[in-house]
Order: sequence, then C-alpha cells, then structure tokens
Amino acid sequence: MNNVVLSTRNIDDLISDIANEVIRKINTVGQPSLDDHKADNSGILNISQAASLLSLKIPTIYSLISRGDLPVMKKNGRCYFSKAELMGYLKSGRKKTRQEISEEAEAYSVKRKRSRQ
Repeated sequence: MNNVVLSTRNIDDLISDIANEVIRKINTVGQPSLDDHKADNSGILNISQAASLLSLKIPTIYSLISRGDLPVMKKNGRCYFSKAELMGYLKSGRKKTRQEISEEAEAYSVKRKRSRQ
C-alpha cells in the first residue's frame, strides 16, 4: 500500500524533519518512558522502582527493610522510597580509594603536628 502525502512544504524540509524524528525515536529506544517511572518526577519510588534503581530483587528489598538497613516510608501497607535517600544509602557503602586514605592520613598527621606545637 502506498501512502500519499500532500503538502505545501519543500520536499527537502519535509525529508529533513522526518529524518530528525526518526533519529529522535532511535535515541529514545531502551530509555524508560514517563509511564514506567511516573514517580521519578517527585523523587518518590515504589518498591519495584527502588529494586530496579538498586539492582536488587524485591524480596531483598523487603529483607533490607525488615533489618532496618533501608530508609522507607510506609503508607496504607505499601512501601515508598525517596530517591535521594536511596542514593545516600548507596553512597554510604562507598569505599575510599588508596589515594583518598593517604591524603586523609597526611592531613591528619599535619594537623596533629600543629596541635602538639
């Protein structure tokens, strides 16, 4: 079946617009849609979104909640998470590099020498 387009636009402009739209669609493939993460706009996530963000399974999330390791808000029997708090939870487990440890040790020893004088 052939589609016929009647337009008063220049054919080169029309082709350019179509090409740009195709490129835009290609670039958005694989990215989560707004429907997938409606709560992202407010920074509040449900349990499946939190599990996805942390790359954990939902039962693991429940386990972390029950141990009190994961910051959670509960309302009407459902669990909700602040995206900022989850990112803080992830960052709290960050290990320092050797260079950072060396720099802190050097700063500590310099500070300690000054306080002794």
